[in-house]
Amino acid sequence: MIALLLLNYALADVEVTYSIPQHHIAGQPLYVDLQLLNTSETAEAIPDLGRNRWLVSFETNGPSGKQRLRSSKPSNAQEQTLTLRPRQVQEYRFEVPNAQAWSTNTYSVSIQTPLSTAPFQTSVTVHPFQQQGLDTNALRDSLFISPTEMVWQSTADDQQHLFVGLEEPRYFTSTPLHSHFGSSIHLGSEHHLYWVQKQNLHIQKIANRRLGNSLQISIPWPDFEPIGTPFTDDQGRFLFPIWVPKGDSDTGTLHVIYVTNAGQSTFRKVYTGKKPTQTLHAINQANTPLIVAQTNKEAWLFALTEVGDPKIDALPPNSVAILKTRPTETLRDISFGISETHGLHLITLRQKTVDNKSQYRRQSISLQGTKIETAKEWFSNADLHDIWLVEQNLYIGGVQDKRPLLTNQNNDILWLHPVQLPDHQHTVWQVTNQQIGYWSKENELWSYALVERPQPIKTTP
Repeated sequence: MIALLLLNYALADVEVTYSIPQHHIAGQPLYVDLQLLNTSETAEAIPDLGRNRWLVSFETNGPSGKQRLRSSKPSNAQEQTLTLRPRQVQEYRFEVPNAQAWSTNTYSVSIQTPLSTAPFQTSVTVHPFQQQGLDTNALRDSLFISPTEMVWQSTADDQQHLFVGLEEPRYFTSTPLHSHFGSSIHLGSEHHLYWVQKQNLHIQKIANRRLGNSLQISIPWPDFEPIGTPFTDDQGRFLFPIWVPKGDSDTGTLHVIYVTNAGQSTFRKVYTGKKPTQTLHAINQANTPLIVAQTNKEAWLFALTEVGDPKIDALPPNSVAILKTRPTETLRDISFGISETHGLHLITLRQKTVDNKSQYRRQSISLQGTKIETAKEWFSNADLHDIWLVEQNLYIGGVQDKRPLLTNQNNDILWLHPVQLPDHQHTVWQVTNQQIGYWSKENELWSYALVERPQPIKTTP
């Protein structure tokens, strides 16, 4: 919640903005941000709330009753002032006392400062720390997005309440049920959060943990679906890939919606043909967004390059054929990897059946479609379907006897889930430079299991 109070303190015109989230996660600290603006034409002295935090008091009311709290005033403390120049802004952040101990419920919060006679009042609803929805696309593109930037939902009161960050979640917004949501991959300090309801795309830029203004874009196709993870490019634009089907067939067109900071949108056709089984997204060192479209037999790379001419830049980009499998093979997975020797490149995992056994092979391919390295084929009793290169270490994920497992390029089992999982339980791996784990969904709830990082397994990229 953001509220403005126009106050008058000691003949100074001071505009005070209170910002506090309306929704919160149990067990996490809760903060309120104050912004003070001197709207007068002269410099004015006001209490310095940063050095005199005991001047701010909080009153909360919840299941345990009312509590009135403030910082203790130091002995012999003198009230200090701050001089605000005309149009100068001063910001403060305060932690709401005892909010980490709140249970799931709704609490009223009252904040009193010496800048006003009336307190600022609001309410906060506390949700359990349970992911009922998760941006699984971002898990696939973890080279370009941090777990602190991933979006998830808590559902209550017939709404999706969206939070940012898997470890220290912050409230983002509330949306209608069944809205598609997520965050963008990026190289710079800025990225975007978004959600889609029907034909409306809602976007908010976030920089240094600060949310910008919300933009709404209308998508002209009544029948479409978001595909893969969107981008934030070096110009601060939001690039949103969508798939527009052709009737009831498995063909259609991949478009990318470009949205500027001013909310102006353009549409670029990228590819027309059979719908990819998945798309993989990255940004190269030249800050060019890359899209890999994959089927179970082929993969193509599209570089969304631009020359500055709107007519040319609206044309479909050139594509690079990354691979075409042998007739007996199936392409199980493809991912981006970064190596000291080859920089950003692709790693593929293919499978074929030989004498009723699954045989796999992996191959590294440059962004120009050139083969870098092909590994020796190997047999496995597991169903392998995920591959990653992290800090020069190769990991392959799959399932064996309904138990998720993690292997290396030598087919050594590094980790095996202790029990079998139900057939209906959905799992998604999350691999970052810091840790490896997997998410599983059962009974509409996602849960995370950390896999202890194995010893580094060196591989030639």
